[in-house]
Amino acid sequence: MNTYSLELSNELLEEIQEIAQDSQLSLDQWVLSAIAQKLETEKTKRIFQTYAKKADLDRFNAILARVPDIEPIPGDELI
Repeated sequence: MNTYSLELSNELLEEIQEIAQDSQLSLDQWVLSAIAQKLETEKTKRIFQTYAKKADLDRFNAILARVPDIEPIPGDELI
């Protein structure tokens, strides 16, 4: 395992420490978890970008045009 020195403002560090304590995690555990979560978010974003580049918008619009223009089922409305 490697180490990495990280400089945080006092305010940010205090806030992270409070949240970590509330989550019953050490500061290191909380920071590692936050980094892992951000990493997974970025990986997912890249996957969606790859899929978006392959999208056939003309085909999508043709399929969407076949959807009937009717009122939604009660309880299924967009708010």
